[in-house]
Amino acid sequence: MSTYTPQQIAQLLQRREFYQTYPWKQQSKKCRINWKRANKPCGLCGKPIDWQARPICDHIVPAKEAPHLALEYSNLQMVCHGCNTRKALAKEVETPTGLDGFPAGWGTPE
Repeated sequence: MSTYTPQQIAQLLQRREFYQTYPWKQQSKKCRINWKRANKPCGLCGKPIDWQARPICDHIVPAKEAPHLALEYSNLQMVCHGCNTRKALAKEVETPTGLDGFPAGWGTPE
């Protein structure tokens, strides 16, 4: 899929340019289309996604931690805007994550 090496992706992520690249835009669009077509719930909280409320295409294992997975479709999920914000804030305060890349207690539908 990508013509970028993991090292190049890491550099793009550091400069906050990764999310403007054509490969990312294509993969995130594919994720959004497939997730909506299948009517899948939020990948974090398990609640139905409100498609009018800016859902986010999210990396299951964060791209900064695993640049080699940044463009892998199997590492993408759609999440509620609020869930994405909470996940990002949890990362900022260094909340421990499990092997799945989520903060403890996340990813289990209620």
